[in-house]
Amino acid sequence: MLFALTLTAAVNADELYLVGDGTPIGWTGDGTMRQPCRMTEISEGVYEWTGLLKHAGEGFKIVDSFSGWDGYHPSTENFAIAEAGTDNYTTSDGDWKWNPANTDWAYYTITLNKNTGTLSWKPFTFEPLPVVDGVISIGTAEELNKFAFMLRNNVDGVSYKVKLTADIDYTAYKNGSMSALGICENIPFRGEFDGQNHTVTVDLESYSTRFGFFGTIVGTVHHLKVAGKITATNKNQTGGICGLLKGSGSKIYNCISAAEIIDAQSGDGTIGGFCAVTYDASIIENCAFYGKINAPQRDGNGGIVGWANSGPSTTIKNCLVVADIQWNGGEDFGRNNPSVSSYKTTASDATLADGQMTYLLNERVSGAENWYQTLGTDDMPTPLSSSKKLYANGEFYCDGVTAKEGSKLVLSNTNASIVDAHAFGTDGVCTACKAAGEEASEIDGVFQINNAGNMLWWAQYVNAGHPDASAVLNADIDLSEAEYTPAGNMENIFVGTFDGQRHSVTFDLKGWNYSGLIGVATDGATIQNVVVKGAISGSNYTAGIVGGSNGSVAGKKIRILNCGNEASVSGDVNTAGIIGVNMDGVATFEIRNCYTTGAINGSSQSAAITGWTGGDKTTIANCWSTSTLAGQDGENYMYRGGATASNNYNLNGKQGTQVTEDQLASGEVAYLLNEGSTLDPSWFQALRTDEYTVLTGSSIVYKSGTFKCD
Repeated sequence: MLFALTLTAAVNADELYLVGDGTPIGWTGDGTMRQPCRMTEISEGVYEWTGLLKHAGEGFKIVDSFSGWDGYHPSTENFAIAEAGTDNYTTSDGDWKWNPANTDWAYYTITLNKNTGTLSWKPFTFEPLPVVDGVISIGTAEELNKFAFMLRNNVDGVSYKVKLTADIDYTAYKNGSMSALGICENIPFRGEFDGQNHTVTVDLESYSTRFGFFGTIVGTVHHLKVAGKITATNKNQTGGICGLLKGSGSKIYNCISAAEIIDAQSGDGTIGGFCAVTYDASIIENCAFYGKINAPQRDGNGGIVGWANSGPSTTIKNCLVVADIQWNGGEDFGRNNPSVSSYKTTASDATLADGQMTYLLNERVSGAENWYQTLGTDDMPTPLSSSKKLYANGEFYCDGVTAKEGSKLVLSNTNASIVDAHAFGTDGVCTACKAAGEEASEIDGVFQINNAGNMLWWAQYVNAGHPDASAVLNADIDLSEAEYTPAGNMENIFVGTFDGQRHSVTFDLKGWNYSGLIGVATDGATIQNVVVKGAISGSNYTAGIVGGSNGSVAGKKIRILNCGNEASVSGDVNTAGIIGVNMDGVATFEIRNCYTTGAINGSSQSAAITGWTGGDKTTIANCWSTSTLAGQDGENYMYRGGATASNNYNLNGKQGTQVTEDQLASGEVAYLLNEGSTLDPSWFQALRTDEYTVLTGSSIVYKSGTFKCD
């Protein structure tokens, strides 16, 4: 039969769960992890569950408590199920299991009837929501509940890209175990959920910790509003959007939490207006909590995050809290010291309705695209782009931000500002704002970077929605006096080719996550033939060449070839000379013929060549390092997290072949590198002039002596 989604008939009177190696959750004793296999009471004494099962070492049994192991077993040992059938269960004769006959996952309806003492099963066919051009579109409550079912049975860990096509009233689906998305940490929502400025109205009842409209998010959720109410029945850790935001780079942005969180229990609540708990370097940005926390006896809460497990690695940036909060204790934004740059005020604040708060949230940038407000209609700022842009009309200098002295700013939804033109100097950089550059020319689809201004313009062009824009350097570039923004960010991940043509770029770069010549790259990108000099300091994921990767593309790799870092590099997590991080270990890296001499100062998972590599998905070959490493728990490693490494040389530490300064100066290392190189030759060194081998020049090191005919 075809699978049909139905509403929950009744709230569970007892807690019954399928557990075992034949279920999607396995042998877990954690009640929260059991939620995808929780049975629903459909009538008095009759419980039902639908989902995937398969033949396994033991199969499954049914337990009758949140974390216990006692419950219901088949009438005989090793009871096989296949076609529809019924068995008289037992609660006493041995720890026997039902075991499906199918070796691949198959869908079943399992019904336990306490009135008749039976367990019955029936296979069924399920047709998932269609994927069109890589996207699942959801426009009804029924489709949303069907997607929740798909996530509960996502045994293969598939990442989904989802778009809402309408506002959805989801209040008919109350059972949180069945209706939330990605209900628990071991079966989370993975991928991207784009609300497209729509609202989902909920009335969910939770039966587990770390609960919200989403249980666990590993990925991104954006342009979504969640309204209605979420009631915690007997557990803590409830969030307006999600129970847990997990994974470095996982992000909620441009969202509104307008739900009321209700919790009548006492003690530690760990309630968050957005997330109950965050892990790793996760981000909540450009978000508003306009809901309510009704938990007068709960303490240990946060206006945005209940508990930031990784402390300052969690970022709460440019968010706004205007909420009705009734709790026994908590922090304005989050507990455990997350990194916060946000605002909290009350509904009576006049700056909410007149646009001043929106202008402040947009960092006083006229016509910005982080926050919106239709004046006269919206009584508060909104991060949803369905409202209008807000402009500060007046006279501005060329940066479009700094108002001229005496200019009166008038907030409006119409752009009528007067902005000075940029005045470009001989280096192509604006002499007034230092942040704008002259447009680069294009030859055969490749941008030609002839000066510092061209470099500034190209990076801004990449970040403005052209992540595949390729470029070549035609000269050495000095950006130490300019305000460079790394090319490639989380929204526009660089996938083009940057060829330095053996030229250098000099930086004095400060203050970014994903900091370097390239900020964020993904499989398909190539960065080659460039040397970075100067100084680079950032937050997490900082390096000379590439701050880090995000995402992957099947059959492709990120190639970093013939690159050098001579800059000093300092940052926090994942700081290195060539690349900071292979985020989540999913990209495929080839780092070949690269070197680093600059001092590296980072915290955990930092190293000379690369920080976190993702194991054998990273190849490091024909590279060398003289960098010293400070501030982290290691021994001057060339890389962290494992790699396929060959023919590498290191002045400090134990990875690669350890060499001396004399071996570098004598040309021995240059010779050995060229022996292992696939590019002939890659390394040059003028003996008695160059202290070490370099990527530019004409002097090749040869090995002299008497040889056989080969």
